Amino acid sequence: MARIYLAPQDDLRQTAYRVYYDDASLQTATPKSNENTAAMTANSAPNRVRIEVKNDALDVGYTLHLLLEYRVNSGGWEPCTTSSAVRIRNSAHYNTGDATLTNRLMTNTANYVQGVGVDTQASAGAINLDVGEHTECEWCVECVGLQAGDVVQFRVVNLTAAWSGDPNNYTAAPLTYDYYPTLTLTGGSLMAIETVSNLTRYGIAVASDETKAYKAVALLDVVSCDVQPRTERIITSAGRGSLSPRRALTSRVWCEGNLTCELTPNHAPYLLMLAGYAPTTAGTGPTYTHTFNLGDGLPAKSGTLVAYHNNGSPPTHEVYAGLVARSMSLEYNAESADTLQLSMDLIGLIYGVSQTTTLTDLFTSATPPADADPPFAQPVCSVQLPDGTAINRIVRAAVSAELQRDVRWTLRGRVFGRGQQPIRALRVTGSLTAVFDSDADLKRALNQTASPPYMHLDAPSAPTTSLRLRANNGLSGNSARQIDVIVPAIVITGVSTPKRRDEAVLVEMEWEAIYDAAQAATLIIEVLNAAAGTTYADATATISGMSL
Repeated sequence: MARIYLAPQDDLRQTAYRVYYDDASLQTATPKSNENTAAMTANSAPNRVRIEVKNDALDVGYTLHLLLEYRVNSGGWEPCTTSSAVRIRNSAHYNTGDATLTNRLMTNTANYVQGVGVDTQASAGAINLDVGEHTECEWCVECVGLQAGDVVQFRVVNLTAAWSGDPNNYTAAPLTYDYYPTLTLTGGSLMAIETVSNLTRYGIAVASDETKAYKAVALLDVVSCDVQPRTERIITSAGRGSLSPRRALTSRVWCEGNLTCELTPNHAPYLLMLAGYAPTTAGTGPTYTHTFNLGDGLPAKSGTLVAYHNNGSPPTHEVYAGLVARSMSLEYNAESADTLQLSMDLIGLIYGVSQTTTLTDLFTSATPPADADPPFAQPVCSVQLPDGTAINRIVRAAVSAELQRDVRWTLRGRVFGRGQQPIRALRVTGSLTAVFDSDADLKRALNQTASPPYMHLDAPSAPTTSLRLRANNGLSGNSARQIDVIVPAIVITGVSTPKRRDEAVLVEMEWEAIYDAAQAATLIIEVLNAAAGTTYADATATISGMSL
């Protein structure tokens, strides 16, 4: 018996793929390239190929048996074995049969069925896939003896029965292929780390004790970070016959800087808690709503940021603790193809470095979790009234919160701060850029609704309105992820002369929020995600030797 290929099963589709480094679990491995995008590799370098299969309409009535095949330079298809030119190799981070717990590929997101990871054979085993469902399986592979410039492509076929293990004898039906996972061979061995983004991993932990450094519990999608140590020195005057100062003293030590992160659904609350407030959580799963009320009471939370550098021998890692936000800002832009990013100005009490070589010295897990959900994309953002009515003429919107915090210093014979000062004031400001197709904005600024010509109302009270800035992933039901920034009461403080250009006439408005007694808040942030409230409980595992 030889390999026999049946007619293609057109309604079973290979719909997406992504190539990952073999550096972490099936849920957290680092991508080598974008989804459905070819990656580079070298001979003997491990690659993790994750493939999505969807059952569009085939009511098969039996279990699928997916087998991985490859071809080189558009040649014939061959099964991946442990000895073929493109072969299965053992992974140090998972075992054959481990479940692909989360839907990492975004081509399809609804009706996900757990697949498996494979690192010892070509077959993914048995998977039940009903109509409308999709699954993801991941193989660890390497190329051996290929030439620079060779192009390797992969596909899965559906066996008629469980695989016997014989690469030369099986019967299978091809699928419909939207994409073939692709690897291109380079001329030599690749670096283990190819991109700058992989050189540093940033972890975060939040707790109610600002005097300790805690092991990080989750990874952040950091865009930029310039948090750094600060010292205040005293240089003594010259004396005792010397022309130069003879001593230097340290009076204060702290840390501060800016942090910009992509807002991802499940890890955004860690960042928001750096404003000092804990969320209240509603919901019983599979989705939860976490609500932050800024301006309601005094803040009690602070954070630890771990910068784990992979370069150097041994690498040097940084720890910043007792961190709180002095300000934070978001910008929503319908004209941007970027992601929604949160920028924060941080100040902290503790700084330290460590040349530990294991993640577990600074993280609670050897494979700290990254957010399983991707960040919010700017094109899916909107500006609304609190009741959900979209303000369609808005082009851009920005909101900033100034928390006015600083380190509390006391005379106690130490260079460290005693703690963080409470918030002295909370000011929330922002701006809106709107297409000038309505005079409603100008009328609101002028505090009148009379007939033209308009003149500001001769009254001391200023009119208020409210805003909801929303970012979501465009999905519904249990797959929905969303962040709402709600400003319950704002006053428009300025309106520009409309700016004319080729495409549209724009007007820019500045606004400031006032405290809303009914909501007991100045700024409300709601996060809809898949994480239970216990996810954001105070961290408990401390980093040894780092406390005030």
